[in-house]
Amino acid sequence: MTPGLKLQVSHDGGKTWFDALVAGTSWVIQDRSAHISCSWVIQTRVVDQFGASGTVTQQAVLLDVMVPRALASIELMDTHLQVGFDPSHVRVGERIAVVADNGAHRFEYTLTQEDVAAGFAKLEVGSIGSVSAAVVTQGGNVSDFVTIGQAPVGATTVQTGEITEVYGLRRDDLFSVHDVSVLGQIDRIDGNRGVDALNLLGADQFLNLSSVIARLSSIEVIDLTGTGDNTVKVSLGDVLELGNHRAFNTDDCTRLAVKGNVGDVVLLNDLLPNGMDVGDWEALGQLTASGIVYEVYQHTALDAQLLVQDGVMVQLQ
Repeated sequence: MTPGLKLQVSHDGGKTWFDALVAGTSWVIQDRSAHISCSWVIQTRVVDQFGASGTVTQQAVLLDVMVPRALASIELMDTHLQVGFDPSHVRVGERIAVVADNGAHRFEYTLTQEDVAAGFAKLEVGSIGSVSAAVVTQGGNVSDFVTIGQAPVGATTVQTGEITEVYGLRRDDLFSVHDVSVLGQIDRIDGNRGVDALNLLGADQFLNLSSVIARLSSIEVIDLTGTGDNTVKVSLGDVLELGNHRAFNTDDCTRLAVKGNVGDVVLLNDLLPNGMDVGDWEALGQLTASGIVYEVYQHTALDAQLLVQDGVMVQLQ
C-alpha cells in the first residue's frame, strides 16, 4: 500500500476496526474477540490519513464446534467390541476411536451405511481387558469416551501402523514418540481437552514444529525430556497455532510451553506462515506453573508467549 494508507479489519460487523500489520501484499491481525456464535464475518477496508475508507470486503467464517453425542453402549464380546449409538446422531464416514488396555492398543473404525442403519457396529479388537470408545466426526470433533473396566491414564506411545489418528481422553494427555519420523506417518494427534503434551523419548532428535503443525491439534506442551539431548525449532506461527489462552495463566495471551532439561535446545524465530516478520521475541523473566519454572519469551507485535523450562537453552534466530 502507498504511504498514509492503513488496512483495517473488523470481526463484529463493523462496530470496531483494528489496524492490521502489513508487509507488501501480506497482512496479519490477531482476533481477540470472544465469539459467542459459531459463525461470524471478517471485514476488511483500506483507510487513508483523513479517515476516508474504500470498499469493504468480507469473508464468512463458520466454526464447527459441535461435540457428537457419546456412544449409547459398549460391550466386549470375546475378541469383538460392539458399540451402540442413536442412528439419528451419527453419519456414514464418522469414526469410532478405541483405546484399549490403558492405552497399550488403539483402534479406529469408519462407520458404514449398514452400521448407521443398524444402530451398532462390531469391531475386531483381539483379547483386551479394558476399553474406552468415542465417536469422531469428519470434522475431528470427539465425543466423551465411554469406558469398560479401568479408565486409561492418558499416556500413549505413538507408533506407526494402521492407526493414523490419535485422540486424547478429554484430560491432560501425554503423547510420546521414540523418533520424530513417526509424526510424518500420523495424520492427526489431537489432545482434545486439557493441557496435552507431545514428548520426544529418544536422543539427538530434531523436531521442526512447523513441518508437523498441520498434524497436531490441542497440543500445548512440547516435552524434550528423552534419553538424551533433543532440539525443537519453533516459530511465532507455531505458537499462535498450538498455543492455549489459559493453560498456564488466567489472561488471554496465547502460550505454548517447552519442557526439557540441560542439553535440550529451542530454536526460536519470529516468522509467520506467510513469511512475515512483524516483531521480535523478548525475555520477560520467569513464570511458575504447576510447580515448573519457565523462562518467558514475549513477542513484541502479537500477543504470544513461549514458555521454556528453566535449564533448556534458547537460541533466537
